[in-house]
Amino acid sequence: MDVNNSNKKSRLRLSNEQQHAKCNYHLMHSQLSQIELGEWAKQQFGLSKNVSQKTISNILSRKDQMFETYGSGDMQKKSNKAVKMPELDDEIENYIVSMNDRGLPVNRSAVIFYAKVVANRKYKMNEMPKNRQIKFSDGWLTKFLKRIGVKSRHMYGKNNSVDLTSVKIIEELRKIEELLEPYELKNIMNFDETGIYYEQLPTKAISKLLMGGSKKSKKRFTVGLLTN
Repeated sequence: MDVNNSNKKSRLRLSNEQQHAKCNYHLMHSQLSQIELGEWAKQQFGLSKNVSQKTISNILSRKDQMFETYGSGDMQKKSNKAVKMPELDDEIENYIVSMNDRGLPVNRSAVIFYAKVVANRKYKMNEMPKNRQIKFSDGWLTKFLKRIGVKSRHMYGKNNSVDLTSVKIIEELRKIEELLEPYELKNIMNFDETGIYYEQLPTKAISKLLMGGSKKSKKRFTVGLLTN
């Protein structure tokens, strides 16, 4: 059997070849529900139980990547590297999807923090032997995001920036240079103020699909900066 089902509590894990076959079957029978696809997979691959709707959904979300890599030789492998805690993968993926569904951006630091909390509090990873613990490094996160088919994306919306190459801006800069010409550099001070919008959300988010930008909070405090 091509499925890792060494203990009753572990989820069914299909090989890349089986996942590719499932995606092909879905293309030819698009009218079938994900639950029906799970039943088909059980019969087709001789599994001990139906593949869950969540697993089917995850596989179909990566079908484009699956078709691109088919034939490279990697499809014969179960995965590039065994996943230590597949149930933790599901927890983190559900967290990302939940945040995306609510329009809330989530960055890399937030995902790593959430993963550590769930791993230690729910699965007691900090009490496991060292060889079973996960090092929640940036490299681990990159591989995890690739594994579930998500990446960091810019959130689209009304984002405008000043064009410093425009004729009007260049003319204004030249006027300032002329005004400052009589003064020594040590006597030229530059003062500016900026607003710290402490409730604004990030402009990039880890997600499966493009996300719309949220309405920006106007709450802020002002900081004055003086230098020469």
